[in-house]
Amino acid sequence: TFAYLKSSPLVQVKTHSITGAFGDPRTATSFWKLSTSGTQEVYLESTDAIGYPPLEPERRDPLGATSRGLGEWLLHIARDLNGAPAEIFIGLGDSAISDAGRGMLEALGNNRFPQWKITALCDVDNPLCGERGSAKVFAPQKGATPEQVEIIEKRNVEFALKTEKTFGVKVADLPRAGSAGGLAAALGAYLGAELVSGSGFILKASCFEEVLKSHDVLVAGEGKSDFQT
Repeated sequence: TFAYLKSSPLVQVKTHSITGAFGDPRTATSFWKLSTSGTQEVYLESTDAIGYPPLEPERRDPLGATSRGLGEWLLHIARDLNGAPAEIFIGLGDSAISDAGRGMLEALGNNRFPQWKITALCDVDNPLCGERGSAKVFAPQKGATPEQVEIIEKRNVEFALKTEKTFGVKVADLPRAGSAGGLAAALGAYLGAELVSGSGFILKASCFEEVLKSHDVLVAGEGKSDFQT
């Protein structure tokens, strides 16, 4: 998602050691730059923490895969920022998890980063629960059996009810809350993240329309053509 940043001389690359979705050690890479107003901006791809292991891309554990590593990563970033305000951009997608961000929240404890403005770049507009929700649409793609899908859906419903009771935020039917195994729901409700279209954000940030003017043909790809396409 943030590959366009790599070539900029104004961008600093930082790495941190975190726990992967299956308990495997990972190295997570973030991109740091100052905005025109002088605010620190940090860009990170959640798949570094919650995606499939690079050496075991076929590994699956729909009930056990965890988002804990993203929580660890955010704590590393918070220490590096040392209390300074920042804008955090988190790319969601290509995840191995279905835990609705519970692992991330466990790692964060009581840390909620009120000095940050967080934007979550979502790859789908599906809600957390229901027929179009994270469990029923995406968990089977992550290896979940029909029985496991029902377990994940029950967990998500319980999470949504608890979140609404605690914060007054309704995430069950919230568009985009089902992104990245429901991680978007936790980011939005607990960390105050704004959930936006990832493709729209990147097209604008990379000045895609200007780049397109100098080309005659555009080829677009899709992993699978189905009812979501």
